[in-house]
Amino acid sequence: MKKISICLVLAAIAIFTACNSDNNIQSNVESPVVGSVRKLTETVYQNGASNTSIVNFNYNGSVLKNIALGTSTLEFAYDGDKIVESKSYNNGVFYKSNALTYNGLLLQKIVQNSGDEKTEFDYTNGILSAKKTFFANGSSWTPLQSINYVIAANGNISESTLTSYTNGTNTYRQRFEYDLKSHVFKKMNPYLRFVLTAESFDSLSTNNILKAFIYTSATTSVQSHNNIILYNSSDFPIAIKKYYVLNGSNILVSECAIEYN
Repeated sequence: MKKISICLVLAAIAIFTACNSDNNIQSNVESPVVGSVRKLTETVYQNGASNTSIVNFNYNGSVLKNIALGTSTLEFAYDGDKIVESKSYNNGVFYKSNALTYNGLLLQKIVQNSGDEKTEFDYTNGILSAKKTFFANGSSWTPLQSINYVIAANGNISESTLTSYTNGTNTYRQRFEYDLKSHVFKKMNPYLRFVLTAESFDSLSTNNILKAFIYTSATTSVQSHNNIILYNSSDFPIAIKKYYVLNGSNILVSECAIEYN
């Protein structure tokens, strides 16, 4: 899927269960669920430049039909509540799709129709433990990156270890601190958390990240990011500013405004 500032990318069954009980998805509801996302406006800052993306969420009753960004549209097909396919269009012309396959309630694999990239998910006792991305290399698959997760009992990712294989092998280990408020996607179909996220927030956890720390040794970590969040009266984020922490100073990475139904 194409990364476009508001990233259309790809937790656990514990996360799924917690979110599903909160979401109360009903296929016979004639309007979007109250608290579901209607619009995201995100600006990402990099190398002295900025790029703003405005993403509109379009529903058919309570079901998210597609997401539109300018002339690009990402359309979803469902089997019950499960997303089984996403299709990408530009100016109404189809150009790629992704197939999602499951083992029971657990998402196992996402494969591009071109057959040149796939993402696989590993679980331990039904809880997400890793996400692995591969690209096709002839008749075999070459690893692009993997992320190993440590997920707390409350459904938040307490630690993640990202290993990149693009220029040799590089590993980055992080830990996170969260608020106790409602996540941006709390009222959305829980499977959308696997395919939707943004630069400004993580989509897989139960709550919203306030601080991120990167490990400089096996036991020592330093703060790498700081999120400032503004909430509405229902304790949902309506504005998030993400900062990179450098020598005690906050450098703005992105800011995101969220509108709800």
